[in-house]
Amino acid sequence: MTLKELLGSNVRAARNARGWSQALLAEKAGMAVNSVGRMERGEMGLSFKRIDAVANALDVEPAALFAVEPPVTPTPEKARLLHRIQVLLHRMSEEELLRLMRVVKAVET
Repeated sequence: MTLKELLGSNVRAARNARGWSQALLAEKAGMAVNSVGRMERGEMGLSFKRIDAVANALDVEPAALFAVEPPVTPTPEKARLLHRIQVLLHRMSEEELLRLMRVVKAVET
């Protein structure tokens, strides 16, 4: 996958996660709708300025648009749960974290 394709795939994933149309993203990022489509298909690269505008419109860090894992904005409930889990994890000892890792791996499969 090329960088343009990775960028396009991640932008599409972030846009779809928000339930946005290409037209809405284009409006929020100050782009033409056909440019959003071409970018999402990996047919068109973007300048740093345009990458920043798209990232700001999607409320993600620009680097996230080039991540192997697409940027995902959790629902408000999921964000609250993740925060609560993070607080609990920080309170755990290393030994407790290792036990928890075994449990998570067992559930994951």
